[in-house]
Amino acid sequence: MPHQKRRSLRVRLITLVLIPSTALLVLWAALTALLVDDIRELRSTAALTEQIGTPVVETIGALQRERRATMDAARGTRSTALRLAYARQQTNAATKTLTESLGLFDGDDLPVQVLDFHEALEGLGSHRAGVDSILPSEITLEDNATAYTETIELGLRVWDAQIERAGPRQVPHLRSLTSLMRTRELLNQQDAVLAHAVATHTFSAQAHARFAAAAGAHHYTWDRVGAELSEEDGQEYVRLESYSALQHIHRLQENIISTPVQGTGTVPVNATAWQGAAEAVDSRMSSVEQGQIDKVIAFSHTQSTELRTNVLLISVPALVAALASTAIAVGGTHRLVRRLQDLRTSTLEHARLRLPAVTARLRAGEPVDLETEAPRLKVEHTDEIAQVAQAFNDAQRAAVATALEEAQVRAGVRNMFRNIARRTQTLVHRQLRLLDTLERNETDPTALEALFRIDHFSTQMRRNAENLMLLSGDPLHAKEWSPYDCTRWYGPRPARSRTTHVYGSRCCPRSHCARTWAPRRCGSWRNCWRTPPPSPHPTHK
Repeated sequence: MPHQKRRSLRVRLITLVLIPSTALLVLWAALTALLVDDIRELRSTAALTEQIGTPVVETIGALQRERRATMDAARGTRSTALRLAYARQQTNAATKTLTESLGLFDGDDLPVQVLDFHEALEGLGSHRAGVDSILPSEITLEDNATAYTETIELGLRVWDAQIERAGPRQVPHLRSLTSLMRTRELLNQQDAVLAHAVATHTFSAQAHARFAAAAGAHHYTWDRVGAELSEEDGQEYVRLESYSALQHIHRLQENIISTPVQGTGTVPVNATAWQGAAEAVDSRMSSVEQGQIDKVIAFSHTQSTELRTNVLLISVPALVAALASTAIAVGGTHRLVRRLQDLRTSTLEHARLRLPAVTARLRAGEPVDLETEAPRLKVEHTDEIAQVAQAFNDAQRAAVATALEEAQVRAGVRNMFRNIARRTQTLVHRQLRLLDTLERNETDPTALEALFRIDHFSTQMRRNAENLMLLSGDPLHAKEWSPYDCTRWYGPRPARSRTTHVYGSRCCPRSHCARTWAPRRCGSWRNCWRTPPPSPHPTHK
């Protein structure tokens, strides 16, 4: 049971230490997991932007060119047909590149918008077959250009999804990029409307309204691009804003929108001037757009690297500090438990072995070296455990002092009994010697009997003195006397009688007369040894 309690104390102390350490490690793991998740999101965004975003942009550009070539094919000439075939080849090549890029990712990791855009591209073949099945003059904006516009919109939504996945610092760059893409798409929609109008030599009210809506959205998104660009990117926006071809496009837009539609007349602008300015602006926007994509990719990699560095600079020292604190706490706990175990072992050894042995020897009156046989516990610290050890030392000293005082009291009592006994023995022995002298010289039986009675009482007093000597703890040392034969009598005396036979015989305890008569002297066999007759041949008077 004590061993179990000791283990329980160790477990409790270690548990108390490990609970905050474990909580600290859990907190570190949670924060590190969040940072690692942010790094993974940044890397995923950078990978999608670099490996999928760029092919999506190229595919959107190919679709825009194919849409314009389809609208221009309404002329029905061989050159327009060849340009349409070439545009379709470019679209197919861009689609193939996008498909290969999508194959590098798991389907679960791809956004839904990417899958929808890829699915729309796969259905583009049926739309082309429908265009090829009709006459060039039957190509219309509503039936033939809308399919391309919807597919391009799905491609633009892929970049909108990137904004939702990006970090807060990356969102403004992606928003300005998507706004730039939509501005370019709106400009291409206007170009497709005018291309169809030039090819069919008609500009209906529906086409005019469609052109005006695209132009208004173009101005809105262009202003939004300028508002969302950073200071560095804003310089490129200013240069593009001051581009002469863009300014010419804006003036042509105003002329077209402000000119009222008269039936199904032609476009109220120079088609060649519009087409040249539109292609120049589209090329310039495409280069700015690609530069912005490169900046977004570079920013994603830079931010990911910075975040990884921050994680290493923060997480690793935090982990080291947590592990070090845990190790120090556990080590300190082990040292504390070891000190408690050493204190327990020392106190039990002193309490069960050393202290009882020392007190027993002190009570027996033996000399004891306390520093050797009952040393004080070593106190090397000044904490609570050291105070407990000091308190045990004080208790041990108090117990030894009490035992020593008790031994001194016992020794004093023994000395008192020894002194009393020795004094009494001295007086009794002197009295017995005097009685022996009187008994040898006395011949009167009556006086001799009185002397024998006094001798009997003196023997009892000597026995009481011997009892006191036993109480003092000293052993009895009987003197050796020479025994006498029972046949040796004092000789015939004048007054020889029963008294003489009873009290006058001085014989050996082994003799028959001693067993017969001496008990009447209260068993004092020592009289036969201490008081021999003065002479072996007594004389009778």
